[in-house]
Amino acid sequence: MSPRLAFASIAVLVACGPKANPPGGDATGECVNLQCQQVTCPNGGTTRLTGTVYAPTPTNPDPLPRVSVYVPNAPVLPFDPRVTCTTCSTPLSGSPLVTAESGVDGTFVLGNVPAGDNIPIVIQSGRWRRQVTVNITPCTDNALPAELSHLPRNRSEGDIPRMAIATGQLDSLECTLAKLIDPAEVGPPGSDARVHLYRLNGNDLATPVPSRAAMLADLQNLLKYDLVMLPCPSSEPFLAPEADNLKAYADQGGRLYLTHHGSDWMDQHGVKYPNLVQFDRQPDPAVSQGTINTTFERAKVFADWLQFIGATTTPGVIPISSAQWHVDSTMPPAQTWVATENPTTVQHLTFNTPVEVAPENQCGRVLFSNFHVAPGSIGIFPQACTPGPLTPQEKLVEFMLFDVTSCVAPDVIL
Repeated sequence: MSPRLAFASIAVLVACGPKANPPGGDATGECVNLQCQQVTCPNGGTTRLTGTVYAPTPTNPDPLPRVSVYVPNAPVLPFDPRVTCTTCSTPLSGSPLVTAESGVDGTFVLGNVPAGDNIPIVIQSGRWRRQVTVNITPCTDNALPAELSHLPRNRSEGDIPRMAIATGQLDSLECTLAKLIDPAEVGPPGSDARVHLYRLNGNDLATPVPSRAAMLADLQNLLKYDLVMLPCPSSEPFLAPEADNLKAYADQGGRLYLTHHGSDWMDQHGVKYPNLVQFDRQPDPAVSQGTINTTFERAKVFADWLQFIGATTTPGVIPISSAQWHVDSTMPPAQTWVATENPTTVQHLTFNTPVEVAPENQCGRVLFSNFHVAPGSIGIFPQACTPGPLTPQEKLVEFMLFDVTSCVAPDVIL
């Protein structure tokens, strides 16, 4: 037996035995599974795992905050194939033994990690989930390599939320997605790709995909997707049944990412969310930046993150191009994230759904950006997309993509 294996065996013997209310333990208080490999270290030491969580972006990925990192003590179960009403109070799968959350700089520290070879580590944000294994040396600091700590870029690396996007001619969000994940994960409805492309008047695939109408006509079709994205198509009206389906989808736990006219359904056929959003369609404002509202915790993290990654040179301010004047103000529980002055407009907002229930029971989320992010294009995806690194506004999309697909909880006011 090697010295390392002999030490690990001794550690298991030392760690096993009665524990008070052990996480992942059994009813008798005896250690169970990997809990039995937690080591009592001399001189108050501990076995730690440190690292940085990164976005899936293949080149120069940004660190990501508010991502859970944990050691499971039971099998991690597959996600439900349809939208379910879950919140941040819903336990993570696998009976987490030790858990941490990444900070603004993406770093995390897991303490009292089980020692041994092939210790499973789960990295999860909503239905983005990667499972890796790492060898842990007891009673010292262990580092999770960067190649193991980014969220999955494709299905072979882990779970990616099922997304649907209806391409519009003025805002090619699908091109931003192609910078964040493997473009091969964008395909037609019915394929195994994690992002299904529908088309209104934007980019298409080489084999034409179904229309936006086909995506929105059936609520059951929408409920197959964890996230529905409606980037700006110009003023293309929604049908009343489509608006009804979108509200029902969000109210059942779905997530919506809307830009500019992709939000028109909210007030075209009766106000779907009365008193939350004050719409006011005016000519585009001559503004080049927005101010981040840092009065609630998520937006404060966002502002600090933009500063950390260098997407802004002024704390709390983000450059904006193609700003639109579509919304004047919001009312709670909607939250304004980014606003402009002279004129006063709301450029980015969110709210949880259903709005009629107590905040702790809300499980859907609506995100609305009032500006165009990616240059509009009408061609064949992905060839029609402009290559290159993420722009500052696309970094906003990067952050917000993980925010809108993360677990839903009431906003914490600072």
